[in-house]
Amino acid sequence: MNKNGTVQVRMPEELKQEVNSILDTLGLTASEAIKLYYKQIALNNGIPFDIKVPNIETIQAIKEAREGKNTKSYDNVNELFTDLNR
Repeated sequence: MNKNGTVQVRMPEELKQEVNSILDTLGLTASEAIKLYYKQIALNNGIPFDIKVPNIETIQAIKEAREGKNTKSYDNVNELFTDLNR
């Protein structure tokens, strides 16, 4: 297959750096990751995951979590499991 197609994407530099760091950990280049994504779109005949607009309750929960409201943190996994098992 001839590989002469080009895709250009504009995105925030911070997002690009964050994703490139993750891809580097996975041993992938951005080009390889985009090819994988395109292949999955072709195989699934659409986006390979659900894209939904969150409902009001979910939007509120996301907002509160970002603000640190109604959240818990733990110093270690044992504390987490102790709390979960109560």
